[in-house]
Order: sequence, then C-alpha cells, then structure tokens
Amino acid sequence: PVGGRLGGGHYEAPPLPNMAPPQPSPYRGVGTLAAPFVPSITIRTRYLIGERMQRTGGKKLPIELSVIDNGAGVAADVVGRLFTPFSSTKENGKGLGLAIVAKIVEEHGGLIAYDAPASGGARFSIYLPVA
Repeated sequence: PVGGRLGGGHYEAPPLPNMAPPQPSPYRGVGTLAAPFVPSITIRTRYLIGERMQRTGGKKLPIELSVIDNGAGVAADVVGRLFTPFSSTKENGKGLGLAIVAKIVEEHGGLIAYDAPASGGARFSIYLPVA
C-alpha cells in the first residue's frame, strides 16, 4: 500500500497533490498597513487502527476524512447548533448544508464532528465504517 504506518496506531493515506491558491490581488483601501489574507484548506484522509473512534454499540469507524481551514473558526455560540437544520449565521442562509452532510454520513453508519485546532481555524472530521 501507498503511505505508511505512523505512531499512534493509524495509517496515513498519501497526501493529495498540492494546489496553489489563486494569487491574491493587492489589498485596496488600507495600503501597506495590512497584508492580504490567503485562505488555506487542507483535506486529510486516514485509516485509524484500533479503538480511536467508536459509535454507540461498539462499531469501529476507522476511516477518517478531515477538512481543515485557517479561517476565523466557528463562534462558540454557534458550535452547539452546527448540524441543526435551518440554523444559519448567514443573512440569506438556509441552514441545511451541514445538516444534510450529517444526515448522509449517519445513513452510511458514520458520524461527523467539529473541533477547533490549536493553530486556529476549523476542522470537520467524518468517521466511517469499512464497507
């Protein structure tokens, strides 16, 4: 197999190819006082060996797919309702995106979780069983 065994009992899949984000245009309005922010999104897949994540009933969920960004993260008052249908922080948002994702993941016997990395931003991880 491609990749390799890492410490902590999980298998790290090979990384996706690096893709350079579009070059930011010069920031207008502040001049040289602020550098432009370049957003970054990382997608990570891993095969977890052992008891790392389990659903109720002891079903192992060894396949992990994480989407990590370096943005502002999720406000503390929003975290509890991230996966609740019709809950949105956007003015014209419908609040269905993450609720639909959570429902699809659940229908496949998995679960989705959110956490905030110490480096900032947000991380959404999907854990799935082996077919």
